[in-house]
Amino acid sequence: MGVLWNHRFNVNPIIPGIPSPNNVAEQTIDGPAYYFEGAQRPASNWYMYKYSLEGEGVFWDARGEHLIPAGSGFLCRINDPETGYKYPADGTGVWHIFYFTFQGGDELVNRLLNRFGPVYHLDSESAPVKSMLTFKKQAGRSQEMLPGQGMAFVTGFLGGLADAAIQEMSKNAAAWLVSRLRRTVQSNLEQNLSVTDVAAILRVTPEHLCRVFKQETGMTPLTYITRERIRRACDLLRDPAKSGKEVCGRLRFDNSSHFARTFRRVTGMTPSEYRRRGGIVLT
Repeated sequence: MGVLWNHRFNVNPIIPGIPSPNNVAEQTIDGPAYYFEGAQRPASNWYMYKYSLEGEGVFWDARGEHLIPAGSGFLCRINDPETGYKYPADGTGVWHIFYFTFQGGDELVNRLLNRFGPVYHLDSESAPVKSMLTFKKQAGRSQEMLPGQGMAFVTGFLGGLADAAIQEMSKNAAAWLVSRLRRTVQSNLEQNLSVTDVAAILRVTPEHLCRVFKQETGMTPLTYITRERIRRACDLLRDPAKSGKEVCGRLRFDNSSHFARTFRRVTGMTPSEYRRRGGIVLT
């Protein structure tokens, strides 16, 4: 376990309340001796972002424990008595990290923590990560900065965290919307729902629903709805007691011709041909 390199910043003069960087360092950790609680460090009145390059660690706050795998990091005030971090008790490999510490900017940090929480997911090729690792080339040196330069450096990094959090929330929201659409369609296969109907149920505009679903799945909501209705028709047609006309009516197609055209467009065969082939299962 040890610090691989350390780069220090020297902001002069320090203006109280203005964000100023302290240092950035890279470190490897390989055992449970690595354990820190904010309550044990009352004099460390600054902030830290610690990012996992490899392996994983554990961070905790008032909300509970958070696993910090590669590609994730946490932001905290080092002397916050409700926070701490450690090497996992059941860990088996090296936890490889970099950390960035700074002081000042309380209001900005608090706004980030209140809105996004302490854990941020960043790609290893993202600007915030790459910008920090470039200081490896200047390890052991102290970089002089004016207050404005220091403030711009810290706020730029925190802005990168905010952007990453917003992108993550957007991805989660998109996945949620796709999941809700699928569940809604599956629960209403025999109701002949339109895209507008589904959008109204999900309380979004049809345009937004179409855009997000296409981006996430590569198909339009209408294509998905039609495919799933025909899949349901195939299930029903495998029952020899049900006529094609009965299946058409049950799925609320306009008429038998519309049903046959739609069925052929999706499966490549008519309902009658599908039955003659033994009701093969669609993938």
